[in-house]
Amino acid sequence: MLNPSVQVAINAAVDKVVGTKREISVTFGRTINTGNYNSLRLDTRVTEIISKGEDMDEVYKRLWNEAFSQVERAETAFMKKQRAQVAARNSKTEPIM
Repeated sequence: MLNPSVQVAINAAVDKVVGTKREISVTFGRTINTGNYNSLRLDTRVTEIISKGEDMDEVYKRLWNEAFSQVERAETAFMKKQRAQVAARNSKTEPIM
């Protein structure tokens, strides 16, 4: 669910050797315009140490999906809370006649 007022930043996998194993990380983030010149930044980084012989592309895809899902869940929770707060404020407002 990409919102048009959302900026997305994706860092490619960082591959490095940790002892005899390799580490791969995926960083994913979004900046959400919350209105009134405010924004919310959501970032996550998912890291996995992979053994020799593991398919790097499969690990990367799995990490990408996890990072994307984490930010999606955080955005959904934030938007739900924000809508509830707006609804609560609107229900307390009396109409002007």
